[in-house]
Amino acid sequence: MRRHRRNVLAAAVTVTAMATVLIGTLQSSVPFVSPGQLDDDLDGRRVQVEGVVASVVPGDDHVRLELSDGDAGTVSVSYAYSEHRPLTLEVGRIVVAKGQYRDGEVAATQVSVRAHEE
Repeated sequence: MRRHRRNVLAAAVTVTAMATVLIGTLQSSVPFVSPGQLDDDLDGRRVQVEGVVASVVPGDDHVRLELSDGDAGTVSVSYAYSEHRPLTLEVGRIVVAKGQYRDGEVAATQVSVRAHEE
């Protein structure tokens, strides 16, 4: 009987641990959106925004971008880089900016330029 209780307890602990990991993963997922899909529901959350660079304003150690998805919307992205700005970060390129969306702007911690565009 002791072995049965131990097995039941081990199974319950395993199920609880798996449920905790699953819930944590689902809650921490980062939505992948276009500039036109950003809304108040995403304010304060981490996002991944893909769009076409409409403008680039460089600074000493940062850059400000305007990302567009055509007529649907645009969003401002501020990106502070530690070494240097990506050389291919220019108007017309498709990029993905990952960061915090707040008050209509993305404070990006990473900006990736798509290598191949159609």
